[in-house]
Amino acid sequence: MLAIMQQQPRLQKVMTTFASHQEREKAERAEWRAMTPVQRLQAVETMRQINHPAYDPATSRLQRFYTVA
Repeated sequence: MLAIMQQQPRLQKVMTTFASHQEREKAERAEWRAMTPVQRLQAVETMRQINHPAYDPATSRLQRFYTVA
């Protein structure tokens, strides 16, 4: 977990105010469109790690399932 956090760049905390929800959505879409595909994937991976911190690829396993024939 610590190794993953050290690999990721620090998040920049920026506060922006908008007059409406539509204005915020438009600005957010423009920000995502300005990113390269690699930057988008890195941003999504950072959000995933923040929301699911217990994930450890070294210890994860496939779920077991049974089939009945």
